[in-house]
Amino acid sequence: MKKNISSMNGMKIQVLRNIKEKRHFHPEIEIIFVVSGMLCVDTKDSHYELSKKDIILFNSNNYHKVEYIGDTVICRVYISYKMLAQVVNNGNYIFYCNSVSDKANSYIELQNIMKRIVFSYAGQERQTECLRYGLVFELLDVLIENFQKNGDCFKYKKGNKENEQIQYIINYVNLNFQNSISLSKLAQEMYTSTSTLSRFFKNQLGIYFGDFVNQVRLNYAVKDLLETDKTITKIAVDCGFSNASIFSKTFQSTYDMSPTLYRKQQLMKKDSLEESLELDKEKLRQEINLLQQEEGKKTLSEEINVQVSVKEEKNYKKFWNIVLNAGASHNLILANVQSHISYLVEHLNFKYVRIWNIFSKKLMIQRNNNDFNYNFNMVDIILDFLISNDVKPFIDFVKKPDCAIKAEDETIYYEEDYIDFDNMKQWNRMFENFILHIIKRYGKEEVEGWKYEFSLDVRPNRFYIKDDNESFEELFEHSFKFIKKHIPRAEVGGFGAVIDLNSDKLLDRLKYCKEKECIPDFVSIICFPYIQVEKSNKVFTKRITSEFAVSNQVKKARNNLDEYGFKKCKLYVTEWNNSLSSRNYLNDSCFRGAYVAKMINELWDIPDLMGIWMGSDLVSSHYDTSRIANGASGIITKDKIRKPVYYALSFLDRMGSKFIEKGENYIITSNGGNSYYILCFNYKEYNCNYYLQDEDNLDISELSELFENNDDLKLNIDLIGMPENQKFIIKKHTVNKEYGSILGQWSKFQYEKDIEGSDLKYLSEICIPNITMEKQIVKNEVLQIYTILKSHEISLIHIYEDN
Repeated sequence: MKKNISSMNGMKIQVLRNIKEKRHFHPEIEIIFVVSGMLCVDTKDSHYELSKKDIILFNSNNYHKVEYIGDTVICRVYISYKMLAQVVNNGNYIFYCNSVSDKANSYIELQNIMKRIVFSYAGQERQTECLRYGLVFELLDVLIENFQKNGDCFKYKKGNKENEQIQYIINYVNLNFQNSISLSKLAQEMYTSTSTLSRFFKNQLGIYFGDFVNQVRLNYAVKDLLETDKTITKIAVDCGFSNASIFSKTFQSTYDMSPTLYRKQQLMKKDSLEESLELDKEKLRQEINLLQQEEGKKTLSEEINVQVSVKEEKNYKKFWNIVLNAGASHNLILANVQSHISYLVEHLNFKYVRIWNIFSKKLMIQRNNNDFNYNFNMVDIILDFLISNDVKPFIDFVKKPDCAIKAEDETIYYEEDYIDFDNMKQWNRMFENFILHIIKRYGKEEVEGWKYEFSLDVRPNRFYIKDDNESFEELFEHSFKFIKKHIPRAEVGGFGAVIDLNSDKLLDRLKYCKEKECIPDFVSIICFPYIQVEKSNKVFTKRITSEFAVSNQVKKARNNLDEYGFKKCKLYVTEWNNSLSSRNYLNDSCFRGAYVAKMINELWDIPDLMGIWMGSDLVSSHYDTSRIANGASGIITKDKIRKPVYYALSFLDRMGSKFIEKGENYIITSNGGNSYYILCFNYKEYNCNYYLQDEDNLDISELSELFENNDDLKLNIDLIGMPENQKFIIKKHTVNKEYGSILGQWSKFQYEKDIEGSDLKYLSEICIPNITMEKQIVKNEVLQIYTILKSHEISLIHIYEDN
């Protein structure tokens, strides 16, 4: 019979039933995952009730108490500080992980790992602990990447959170317990006096520092007593006691017995406990197998059953159709680009069109930096076009190159298109003239409705101004105040941050803005599943393999703003997509439509705006774009053929104004008057094949091989509380490989490069959703909706009364 406790060097796993523990702490970090039932958890300040699949983490030496409710099974993982010290380079061992109270972060990845750890107990007995080692390291990787506490917790100073200061002291003791520990040395590291730190510690934990050090050492000693055959003298020395006599005396005063007697008694109790656990092992195995069966169903995407009350609805704000990214401003001089933008604005109801490089050399604003007779004629053509199409400009003054990315470290073309300003005086003069010009031309009331952004290119040395003595913060302050002086109701923001790279800089800039009274109306971020890598003095992007990369960046940004004291700042995700590449055929596929639906669903109510990257394929056209589709990131192709992502946005735009409920594969809304909309999608995640190939080198005919599976999803939704005996029409709009897919239709032409004009027109007309309709009468106040979704299919189901 297999044990339900697995001890490995630096980590320990337990699967336990009906656990009840008094208030305690331990030197390791502890992660608890609820397999079934409910668990009550009390910490120093809070009480939580965890239910099935909830996760909570306790940092080292955090007092807590746990108690089951009913029949409860948990999985518990301990990770030692020695192991943390080996993998954490920044000395920050503080994590915040609590799925009950933290609704901003996604816990799906952690839950999946914990389930796999639990499943390792239900399967065949393994000869080694290699599998569990790997799973715990995977768990630790996710914790470090997504749940590590941010902030400077190394200095004792006013304004730092007290729990972070205490945690730093705890970290210090845990990492140095084997050596001589000096409170005065610790105080010196934390920039305070010994007496101040001593009082602070006693006030926070109710225990003197020296007694706490002894408790930590005793905790490690107890672990050695029970899990090793070390001698008492060896344990004493290994745990930081100067000799065995002092260790025995300290142990006796705490446990009222000698270390030798304690070891003997506890080992007898352990044997007895394991016998009692063995009696219940079959029941425990059944519980784990049940979870495994449930997970198997979910993984295979076979069937989901949902019951939803239509009586519970609330208002919500659509944040996905506010802004359309059009690209560099000079593109809008071109008639065909204007045609594409007009089409997208009209049919997808965008409110703003975002452009950048407004001070482009191609717009011929000035002859040289000493020419102050600015000519904004070509800029006016662009702005006139937008206003005439009943859409407002969203101007990003960023200095951004005109380029298209082919693969992670390769561009298709690259051009520096912007005016270089030698100093702040030159920038201020042109900027101020531009603001005064648009006020005079379009009127104060009109330009107050525009949005003004000052983002900063994430690559090194991309500041607006050549002079190294000038700062972005000063430029933002001056520009912000100038706009607010002349058009006070206009929205002004920045900074185009990449959260995983610029979290610290974002905080510094916000602090500066607060001090200078120029707090932005919105903070803008860009989110793509990439990291920046430096190799051979070259900086390039590399794909992140986590499906939660983008959503975690957005949630982290919102959490940071709230934590820093900027809750009133709106969060604008101005640029986002599954890929940076403009030659990735997944951009043209149904995958991208399902990806957009999934991301909107996952980030519901978190950002105030999300601007998908980007509007038209035309802006990345080049010598290599002669085919019908080229993997560009637009919503429509260069020939204005609508892609599946177009229909995903169209379906989202048509959703009702009242929110009812959402789940992993659906969103339900209402328009009142017994009219309902259900958006369904069957998103599939990449497998390793995707990451082993360059993005621009994907085989268009074998895209299905890039995903974990391509199984259908059966979705059964019972709408409860519907009017009895009322007949309803159920109209379904579907986009999948057969309907509404440019790649699906193009495959019928063998992906031919050159096709006739009539064939092109045919493709444009045939790439539309399939529409079906049925009627159903409500029985027992329930309307039953059944649908089967193919891989990456998106469907909009409209339900309304048949009058």
